[in-house]
Amino acid sequence: MKWNNILRTRSITLGLVLSCLLIGQVWAAQQTETFTVTAEELENSGADTFDLFFALGGVNITIVQSDETDVIIEAVVTYDTQGATPFLNTSSTGKTFSADFSSGYEFDYDYDLHRIQTWEITVGSYDVDTELMLAGGGFAGDIDLGGMPLADCNMTLGGGEINVDFSKPTTRRVAVFSVEGGGLGLSITNIGNTDFERFSLVGGGFSADLDFNGTYTSGNHTIDIIGAGNTLDIALPADAGAKVDAISVGSLLTVRGSGWRMPMNLFFFKNYITRDYTSQDVTLDMELIGAGSLVSIDRD
Repeated sequence: MKWNNILRTRSITLGLVLSCLLIGQVWAAQQTETFTVTAEELENSGADTFDLFFALGGVNITIVQSDETDVIIEAVVTYDTQGATPFLNTSSTGKTFSADFSSGYEFDYDYDLHRIQTWEITVGSYDVDTELMLAGGGFAGDIDLGGMPLADCNMTLGGGEINVDFSKPTTRRVAVFSVEGGGLGLSITNIGNTDFERFSLVGGGFSADLDFNGTYTSGNHTIDIIGAGNTLDIALPADAGAKVDAISVGSLLTVRGSGWRMPMNLFFFKNYITRDYTSQDVTLDMELIGAGSLVSIDRD
């Protein structure tokens, strides 16, 4: 009986080990797939507008730029076959060509933390007005959008850590650059390289570094920031006139750098303007509405 019990115990133990190994193999089943949008597809569609949409929940993402002219977008995706399946849908309506990339998760971002997908995206060189939409939650990554022909850039983001850079000027003036969401660590550098007409950040729980330096080619630019519970470090270029209208409740606003004066300083409302505002070719008009936030504005 004793040896039978020992053998039975060892058999059970061995069975458990084998089961764990098999489960681990299933859990770790990885697949890599490449999704592409070619220049030929876009050209044959006859479109003069390119709608580029990324719906990505639970991913690690990188976006880099290249001089490739045959392939406009190449996304190399590695994912767990037991999780959601990523996909690409393309369509053409009138003068608009659309490419929708998705990680396969729903928009509530109910993803499995053990099955994070990896998206390595390369953007080629092309010359069609592009409206970019990036919607994501629970993801991290580094994104370079410099040099793209962006007409609009919209991001809806929640949860995660993302770094966005415009390493060189976009080939279009971005009409609207908007960021919405919250609960996010966010860094956007060289925003001035978009030559934006309007930049907006709306949401709560952001820890964000916003760098508005870059190459501006037009005059006035509007910045709207509305939110609660945010920690924001904002850098403005020294060679642009700047004006800040701030309405804050329970918030701390600090303005640093040279050339500022404060025409109005009320309890809830403050107004700042640089002495060279009217003499500069480039001006930045910021309206800030915040509650329970820490905001630092530095004019380098």
